[in-house]
Amino acid sequence: MANATHFLQVHTLQLLQQLNENTPAQWGILTPQHMLEHLRILLCVSTGKIKTKLQISAENLPKQTAFLWSDRRFKRNIQPPNFPKGKLLPLRYSSLTEAREKLISEIAYFYTYYQNNEGIKHIHPYFGNLDIKAWEQFHYKHFSHHFAQFGLLENA
Repeated sequence: MANATHFLQVHTLQLLQQLNENTPAQWGILTPQHMLEHLRILLCVSTGKIKTKLQISAENLPKQTAFLWSDRRFKRNIQPPNFPKGKLLPLRYSSLTEAREKLISEIAYFYTYYQNNEGIKHIHPYFGNLDIKAWEQFHYKHFSHHFAQFGLLENA
């Protein structure tokens, strides 16, 4: 498994440059811009800008934690609960370029935030209370999933 920190801080920036408005999805209904905005939202959850509650039972947390740290990938076409089935959320930004800039800025904020708030944890609705290393692992898996969706990563 790749180093999550390097992937998020270096490799992600390189891969984002390959994405354009016409990059086709291999599966799912997200557009390139919807995907970038979706990734940014989860970064905001990881720094507490967006508050969430645990959506699974405590009994299921060990299974979810095992998945998080495993080499297994998210399934294609996974439907996040609380998402309107088959519908896209309205776009927040005026262009793919702006969405890319906001995502890059949010990645930088993620690292600054955790550097300035050592030991802090925030709740992921399906993985529980996560520290920076667990959030990095989640973002690595999540970004890899969506980058593969748009053909930016092979076999992810």
